[in-house]
Amino acid sequence: MKLSKYNLYREINDKVLIYNFLSGEFGITDKEKIIERNYDTEEFRKYGFSCQNEEEEDLLAMYKHNKMLHTSELNLTILASENCNFACQYCFDSFNGINIKQSVADDIILYIRKNIRKFTAVNIGWFGGEPLLAAKEIERMSHKILEICHKSSRSMHAQITTNGYLLDVETFKKLLKCNIYSYEITLDGFESDHNKKSLIKKWEWIV
Repeated sequence: MKLSKYNLYREINDKVLIYNFLSGEFGITDKEKIIERNYDTEEFRKYGFSCQNEEEEDLLAMYKHNKMLHTSELNLTILASENCNFACQYCFDSFNGINIKQSVADDIILYIRKNIRKFTAVNIGWFGGEPLLAAKEIERMSHKILEICHKSSRSMHAQITTNGYLLDVETFKKLLKCNIYSYEITLDGFESDHNKKSLIKKWEWIV
């Protein structure tokens, strides 16, 4: 069993943060496991951090690449905010407090308007930082994109990755009107573990 060549590593004290470009999965493990080559585990295999056959892994990468190039749908991941209201110990980002600029948002909308006829649907992934710190920007952009899709008889679906702290009932209702139907809530385990790693210790509130 070998470590995937599609892994990206970042050391944080005695831990290693791993991101696999092929599976899109994040994980954190003890540095000793990497040094001692103790990565033939179910968890490593499940998230694609290790592999038995590099040729099969390369074939999977080629398949995903070709699928992405030849899709009939427009898939966009939009960084709504470069800021975050949590300060997780393992986070490697240095947040600058900036939400998506008006000019960038307008350029994205313009691109969709000019190219909408080339695609059968539009799929948006809202990301951050913490994207809900830019909830107003998300609403504004979403309604404009929905208008474009409606006029062109195209569907539009969206997903958001959030720590959940700002996801109250009213915000949820507004996001539903933006066709955001999929929610990925990032929790660091159960309450005791989560609250140790985050500046805002609100596991119970999020759940």
